[in-house]
Amino acid sequence: MRFFQPQYIRFTRLVNPVPLIDGSFGYLSNYIEHYNLSKGIAEWFDKHNRYSSFEAIEGRNVLCQGSYKLTEMCSLDSLVRRRQ
Repeated sequence: MRFFQPQYIRFTRLVNPVPLIDGSFGYLSNYIEHYNLSKGIAEWFDKHNRYSSFEAIEGRNVLCQGSYKLTEMCSLDSLVRRRQ
């Protein structure tokens, strides 16, 4: 998601966020150029280290809630594997 009005959207996760949209939305018909190494390889590694830290925090939160089954870690559905 690249374009949105902040008052109509919120995200439910720290990393790989799931958008919750309150209102209408649409899709672009073309691709957006995305240069993920434009800031250099060090920034790329820093970003992915932040992502892995956020994912660990999310996983800890789910485990502390006691609602996560270990079998869900092997689900073919990525949303089940990463559920909050």
